[in-house]
Formats: sequence, C-alpha cells, structure tokens
Amino acid sequence: MNKIEDLKMYFCVFCNCMNLIKKGLKYIRYFLFSKNRKGHGIHSPFVYGFVRNILNDKKEYEAYKIIENILYDLKNNNAIVEIENFGAGSKINKNLKRKISDLAKNNSIKKKYGRLLFRLVQYYKPQEIIELGTSLGISSLYMALASKSAQVHTIEGCKNTLNVAKQIIKKANISNIQYYNSNFDTILPDVLKKEKTFDLAFIDGNHKKEAVLKYFYLFKKYIHNNSILIFDDINWSNDMNEAWKIICSDKSVTVTINIFQMGIVFFRKESSKQDFTIKF
Repeated sequence: MNKIEDLKMYFCVFCNCMNLIKKGLKYIRYFLFSKNRKGHGIHSPFVYGFVRNILNDKKEYEAYKIIENILYDLKNNNAIVEIENFGAGSKINKNLKRKISDLAKNNSIKKKYGRLLFRLVQYYKPQEIIELGTSLGISSLYMALASKSAQVHTIEGCKNTLNVAKQIIKKANISNIQYYNSNFDTILPDVLKKEKTFDLAFIDGNHKKEAVLKYFYLFKKYIHNNSILIFDDINWSNDMNEAWKIICSDKSVTVTINIFQMGIVFFRKESSKQDFTIKF
C-alpha cells in the first residue's frame, strides 16, 4: 500500500515538473513576441492609454499597504481550513486540509496582479463588479478599495475559505463587497439577472475550458459597450489556452490584451478588432 502511495506522490511531482516546464516555454514565447510595455509599436490610442495609464502606473497607493499587510498576516497564519474544490483544483497541493498560510501563498492573487486589478477599477470606474473565486478575499479587497462607489459581488464555492475572507474584510472595515457562497453555475445566472448588466468581471476559480467558455457566453448576454472581462491563468493549461483563443475570436470581442497571467477583454464598438500581447 505504501509503495502505491509513493508512486502516486512521485507521479504528481513528475506532472507538476512537466507543467512548470510547459508554462516556462510558453512564457519564453510570450516574452519574445509581446509588445513593449512602454507602448512602443502600439497604434491603438485606446490600448496605448491602457499601457500608459494602467500598466505603467507606478504610484504607491495607500490601499496597497493596507491589503499587503493583511496578506502578510495571512502568510503567517497556520490555522487549518478544510477546502472544497469545484474547479480544476490546485497543481501545487491536493490536500483538502490546508493551512491558511499555504492558501495565501499559493491561491491568493499575487501582488503585481492585485495592484493591476486595483488600477483597472480605479481608472475605468466600474460600478457593478462580479468576481468568480473569492478565495481569501485579497483580489476582492484590491477591487473594492479602488472605488468605494463600486459594488463587488464575489462568489466562492468553499464555505470555509469564504468565512475566512469575510472575517478579513470585516476587520478591514470594507462595506462594498457582497458575498455569495455557492457553486458558480448555480448563482451566477441569478446575480446577472438581478443586476441586469455588469461593468467588470474577474473570472478565476475554475480553470476548465468548458466552464470558462460557459461563463464567457453567459456574461456576453449582459455586456454593454464598456464592459470588461478579465480571465485569470490563461496559460494555466492547454485547456485554458484553447478557451482564451476561442474568446479572442468571438465576434462580439473587439480588443483583447494578453499579459500572460491574465487576458483582458473589451467590447468597445468604436475600436477595430485587435489582439495584443504586451509585456507586463
């Protein structure tokens, strides 16, 4: 029995190594063929403005310090939570009993991309924001603190991690986040019907091609000209790559921006159809 368990462990390690190698090769390709992050060679005024005002905004906002102090505390919290995986799961840790510190290190949004979410919300000023995948609430905080007039609707399938997120956000005295503890497929149609439209959606938490495309087509029913969709982990797997390519080719999509970790989608009718890959 121990030998079987050992074989399973070695197989998981091997698979993780192969996934890291594949992702590394994808990143090399991205680095070699992406546009300069300063905007050189980008002829679209809209995308040039995105690069200049959002990607290259180096200001140290006060909200960054608040959120990153919270994240620091989480990374040193050894309390155990039992999690439920509704998506593709983690490639790093398959154990369902996890330390909060491990979740903070491996599942929470990285500082670089959390700050990007903050700047996206601050710049475009979306009022209705939907997030699929709350985890410990760090990405929710970045978006909520970027605009206190915005309402962040965040959905998480795992009750235990959502309870941790609620405690964290309560301590931070944030009032513009609404929580939903449910499977995405169950609650998302109801949230969209209730709100009738949305301004920005951050899609994380399920990295299966079929699920990502399902959410994309559902969100499409509620878009307006300035709606923004942000897909996390577009290079997480071949499945996610395929889903991203299908989204980019959709006729309703006019501008896409690939920054390797994330894919950002715009539906502006005044923009001509263009797909950009930009260093970040």
